[in-house]
Amino acid sequence: GTVVEPSGILCGKCFADLQLGSAGLSSRAAGLVGQNRSRCDACGRRIATKQPRYRCGKCGYNICSACGKDARYAPQPEQGGQEAQQSNNLKHQSSVDSHVVPSAPPSALWVTVIGGEAEAMKPGLYVKVTLGGMRRRTKALASREGWNEVLEFPAAELPSSSGEQLLFVEVVQAGIADTPLGDAQVSISSSDGQLEAIIPNFGQLSLSMAWQGKSTPSSKVEFSVDLPKEVPKMIDFLKEVEQYPCLYLNASVLYRALKRYLEIWLPMVYSTAALDAEPFLVPPLDIEWVMHVHSLAPFYFQKDCARVLQKLPANPLKTLVPNRRLLTASERVKGIQLAKVLWTNTGNSEPYEPVWIRTSPLVDDRPNAEAEAAASKTEVRALGLSYDVVLAAERQMAFFHQVSLPHYCDSKFLRAAAKRYENHLLLKRLHPEQIFVPTYDIDVCWHAHMLNTKAYRDDTVRIIGEMLNHDDSMNDRSEGSRLNQGWERTVRAWHENFNLSASSVGGMLRGVVTPEEVLASQYQKASLDSIEGAASTVLVSGDSANFVSFGFVSQQYALAKDILAGSGKHPCILHEGNFRSAPEGAMAVEGRGVVFIPGVSGKPATVVYRMRTVHGLHNDHPLCSFGELLDSQSDIPLATAHMIGLPQLPLKSQVVDARKCPVLSEKGNQLLLRLGGKDLGILQGEWIGIRASKPGRKGSPGIPGDKAKGRRGVKGVKGVKGVPGNPGWLSLTYFGLASHNYGPRKVESVQTTQLQDPSNHVIEMKAKVKMTLLKMTTATANDPGILAAEVCILALGAGMLHAMLMPQPTGQPDGTVSGTPLFGFPDSQVIVHRPYGHSGGPLQVLGLGPDVALNVQVPAGVEEGQAFLAALPKTLSEKPADPGLPAKQPAGKIHVEPHHFNLLRSCGSCCIEQRVVRRQPATKGFVDDSGCDGTDEALLWVAAGCGGCGGCG
Repeated sequence: GTVVEPSGILCGKCFADLQLGSAGLSSRAAGLVGQNRSRCDACGRRIATKQPRYRCGKCGYNICSACGKDARYAPQPEQGGQEAQQSNNLKHQSSVDSHVVPSAPPSALWVTVIGGEAEAMKPGLYVKVTLGGMRRRTKALASREGWNEVLEFPAAELPSSSGEQLLFVEVVQAGIADTPLGDAQVSISSSDGQLEAIIPNFGQLSLSMAWQGKSTPSSKVEFSVDLPKEVPKMIDFLKEVEQYPCLYLNASVLYRALKRYLEIWLPMVYSTAALDAEPFLVPPLDIEWVMHVHSLAPFYFQKDCARVLQKLPANPLKTLVPNRRLLTASERVKGIQLAKVLWTNTGNSEPYEPVWIRTSPLVDDRPNAEAEAAASKTEVRALGLSYDVVLAAERQMAFFHQVSLPHYCDSKFLRAAAKRYENHLLLKRLHPEQIFVPTYDIDVCWHAHMLNTKAYRDDTVRIIGEMLNHDDSMNDRSEGSRLNQGWERTVRAWHENFNLSASSVGGMLRGVVTPEEVLASQYQKASLDSIEGAASTVLVSGDSANFVSFGFVSQQYALAKDILAGSGKHPCILHEGNFRSAPEGAMAVEGRGVVFIPGVSGKPATVVYRMRTVHGLHNDHPLCSFGELLDSQSDIPLATAHMIGLPQLPLKSQVVDARKCPVLSEKGNQLLLRLGGKDLGILQGEWIGIRASKPGRKGSPGIPGDKAKGRRGVKGVKGVKGVPGNPGWLSLTYFGLASHNYGPRKVESVQTTQLQDPSNHVIEMKAKVKMTLLKMTTATANDPGILAAEVCILALGAGMLHAMLMPQPTGQPDGTVSGTPLFGFPDSQVIVHRPYGHSGGPLQVLGLGPDVALNVQVPAGVEEGQAFLAALPKTLSEKPADPGLPAKQPAGKIHVEPHHFNLLRSCGSCCIEQRVVRRQPATKGFVDDSGCDGTDEALLWVAAGCGGCGGCG
């Protein structure tokens, strides 16, 4: 009989508990329990048939009793505790279940050439390895660090014999004529292990061998992790990384993190003391980020880790693949505490906390930074890293923005996303040679899956037949690019295989985030800080209120390309939609205005910010709708508002609780507000209360009767009172997305007694802080500490929604817009920001009137990064001729009159071409039981072309 007992030793492949089999088995019994394998998977020594051994009942891994005693330690804790029990209740399969076929042939053999004794490692040496008639060679040594290079031999081309095979190894000195130093033959088997070859004239050469398995695909798609619970864990981590943008673009910070990762963290984790706690240890933030990025290239991650880990002297089970997993907030707290203890015990001089990331610049612009980066790149490659993590970190910079809206943490939305991810994997199983482009709801599940490294490897091997790689380098979205071709292929495949749309409501591209736009945030922050400081010195204070007003400057209706040419070049394109790629013939209306602090008690009015809005149209399809808040001398927007729709927001039916997630309005429009390059909130507007007038009916008097004449009286008819019409009003809702205002905020929208005036709005900006917007004319905040820019972008968003939703906007018959610009004031001044790097010459002030630009001299004592007040010349204060306003509304029409309100005119109201500005949504027919069919124009203007993530596979 067979005696099997738990050993307390983990499997070196699947991390299951090994079992100790007793001696004294018959040959037949040994074969039944798998104890007739000839070699130990740890040391490579032969194991006699009846000799005890530690064996994994799931994957077949076994080690001899001697290695088992050396590797004994406490069993690994169960992953997830209560979470794991809930996962079992959901019937999620184990990562090594009955669907895996261990006996399936491997796909490849990886032979890693490590190195030899230090004195034998000379520059110019390389190694040739021959197996089964195939020859591979390493690169020539550039230093004495060793090769650490993986050579791959496809299993299909190797001899079919299941017994031992001979590996021929030769060391060669490169030169004009290469000189062989010596060679040796080493026998290999079907098991993984380490090899030592004695090469004449060189000495001992260390190699490692790992078979890459390929199993028969399972008929089911089931995951060993609960993806709807894993995604929020990942997003919480990405929020933390987002606070330190140097982790995206600063090469010196990233290379330092990689060295800490390869030289300290991995050796620390793969020591006897730490191995059982590996999945629960939390690295320092910089190391965790580079591991995160590395894990998102699973092929390179496993290949590089195998190269690094196999040469560690204190790797008890010779583990070659890290067992990472995502952790809850409470697990992270405990994992950090344990990691700090282990880190301290290593005795290295590096601190656990990477405090330098708090003060490091976005990019390393030191004169010698490029040379240092090149040297660091060579160094980390010598340590075993073949994947360019630094370049990949820049590509991952945009990912958090795409998945940061609240519905990406909603369980109902994520359950649907996980199901779509299953379909993505099924497509890869059906068409393994094709590249399919996932949408972001799929990609967020894919990323979370990959970050559970062992589960991902096992699951994809079981589902597809091999580990699925992930390529995030396809980012060219131009027409005819590989990405767009892949998206077209994906759309066809979803329709042909599932009869579903590949597009996803709420799961598409939010816009392209470029490194240049991220770098522009430095200017945005500096300008906001200096302008807000100067504005605080001139703001009118009454009842602790900040009071600003809005002025109209100009409006033009023209070809989109002409407006683009006159708008100035800047790197911020995220909010512009398709404006810069507007096709020939596309039209747009551009409105410009200013935010100013009215002068009182003889003080001049002070211009604080400029406003700009653009609405574009092409072939009756919306092209763009966005607004910008700018300083007085740059076209880089400090705050923006732009329209979002079906591609970025889910429907109410897609989320658990619409009060916790902004959802698509069926009757209104939504604007995403951003301040200083960060999401501020989503402002949603609907036009309500509109009612057509009903004329009254005049009554008729009765006719009295005459008894003398015998005439009866006729009863009079009572008149019917007419019902006055109501033009309706704009109703707003607001959901904060920043840390200070997160969640639904209270908004009161009230129609004025003068029905032709815009409605008043009181918007909660954060707890106990409110902004009051009166008739689209003035805005007041009840907290002096609130940023004027935040007040202004909220007001600008409200003005844009009013212009887009109000019925019957009117313009002059000749296409001009009537009204008086701001500069009817006798005295005015403007806040000017002196940017960093300014040489000291005059600064140009822009946008104060049509075709007007001024040059102002920087006063003495104003440092770079500071702001100052500059007086405007009298010539701008002359009141222009007013072409007049309509004397009365056209017969039969009732509408809010926008001509009198500067903010509305600056936001595009009164344009003669009403279709350009008006943005009534058209969601009917877009969504059915099977998902979306992609016909809505809101989807077309935002996600034209590829709406996928660029992380293709």
